[in-house]
Amino acid sequence: MKSDDTLLLPILEWPHPILRSPAQPIERFDQALTDRIEQMWHIMYHAPGIGLAAPQIADPRRLFVMDCGGRVSDPRPLVCANPNIIRAEGELDSTEGCLSFPELSVVVPRAASITLRAQDELGTWFVIELEGLEAVCAQHEIDHLEGRSFLDLLEPLERSATLHSYIEGLRGSNTVTSQETISRAEPLLAEYLMLALK
Repeated sequence: MKSDDTLLLPILEWPHPILRSPAQPIERFDQALTDRIEQMWHIMYHAPGIGLAAPQIADPRRLFVMDCGGRVSDPRPLVCANPNIIRAEGELDSTEGCLSFPELSVVVPRAASITLRAQDELGTWFVIELEGLEAVCAQHEIDHLEGRSFLDLLEPLERSATLHSYIEGLRGSNTVTSQETISRAEPLLAEYLMLALK
């Protein structure tokens, strides 16, 4: 059994290039994938979070894990490889955080319920109905697999203001990671501002 330290990997901060690129389909369902899923559970619970997509730990594959335990009445850990939403209904305003956006919270529109088709850790296809927080969490993680973030769901002006606040929040931290994140985010802020002012 691996130690806790070897299971932990850093969570990439947006806009790391991996987080802005579409993930690749999983083709091999083997022990290496099982080990990766175990690692993802450990990282997600340790963070703590309710969902984690593989690109967030620099693994560019279509895979996420989620568990809304403690926030819904019947928690159910869920592994989704190569997921696709085949039905989406209703709409709600979702207040969301993200492990790749430290200290940031954003209100975005989401479908209230979805039907999700995916493969489990063995490669078996399944279809599941999700509602409320579970539906929101799955949509959030699938966005990561598409190279999107919740900022992409905002109107241009709000997106610019939110990114500006995010960058300003990072300035208070003197870590190398924060400085790298700022250097990647500032050019995007300029792009967002130009779009907002068109």
